[in-house]
Amino acid sequence: MGADANAVGVICGVHRYGVATHVERQRTLLRAGWRLHDVFASRWSDDPIRAALDLASRIARP
Repeated sequence: MGADANAVGVICGVHRYGVATHVERQRTLLRAGWRLHDVFASRWSDDPIRAALDLASRIARP
């Protein structure tokens, strides 16, 4: 989402074509200047409110 320096990506899971595709996609987006944030459910013990609050605070940072 966004463009140029404001581009942000949210990663919710591993790419459906596997780990190699997942890693390549992340590398491509990072080279393009995107800021990426993972939001795997296990990180917050499946608590969507904690996940949303943490993600919102990370996205708001420059």
